[in-house]
Amino acid sequence: LCPGSTAELKQMLVWAIDAQGPIAIRYPRGVDRGFEDNCWPDLVKTHTDGESVAIITYGTMLSNALDAAAQLDECGVKAKVVRLLQVAPLPLDELVHQLGDVRHVVVLEEVQQGSGIGQQLAYLLKDRSITCLDLGADFVTHGKLHELYRERGLDGSSLKNTILEVLRNEN
Repeated sequence: LCPGSTAELKQMLVWAIDAQGPIAIRYPRGVDRGFEDNCWPDLVKTHTDGESVAIITYGTMLSNALDAAAQLDECGVKAKVVRLLQVAPLPLDELVHQLGDVRHVVVLEEVQQGSGIGQQLAYLLKDRSITCLDLGADFVTHGKLHELYRERGLDGSSLKNTILEVLRNEN
């Protein structure tokens, strides 16, 4: 499970007490990053609607995705931000339903390259154009989150620029 806020974390913990089987809850360091609502028990939540590109993310990366979507909107690009609250097993049918007809998909993850769900989604959504963005394969130093995100191209402005470049190259 991947909560995007403290409120979701609390609800997931309560739910996990009575759940069958092992449960893992991933909550990266830092407090709520601009999102404080609770969407649990939804497994997939669409936060913004758009038809040009979809940004799929989970956990606390939601704020970066929403920032990028707002900046893309200023450029005339409508981005749909779709957040997974559960990544294993992937709620694929619900995700595909939420994506609708959007052909360009960016998977945004706060993980080392190859250790998240990006490649799995690229395979499962192979009828769409998929771009996976993550922390890369190199060692990530310690530092302030906003600085590390900018360094790795995962802050809102960098995401906007990358998505605009992807759209330019694919159209």
